Amino acid sequence: VAATIHRHLPRTLELFLELPDTAKPQHAQEFRDQISVLAEAVARTRDTVVSQDLQALKNNRWLLEESLTDPDERLFRENNL
Repeated sequence: VAATIHRHLPRTLELFLELPDTAKPQHAQEFRDQISVLAEAVARTRDTVVSQDLQALKNNRWLLEESLTDPDERLFRENNL
């Protein structure tokens, strides 16, 4: 989860900050939603670590990466492009 956050959070912030100020309000909800996904993943990971459930930890990582992966990027990766 930490590696996923380190990959996605800086890029998410960078993309949002690069938007023109006039475009930020219309993309603010999407930005908040992505940050919420990251926060939920951290909370689930903490709970899983406390309960020492390794399979749930792996599942949380997979779900987080799936929810944050760009569909085009996933398509390229799946087809070895």
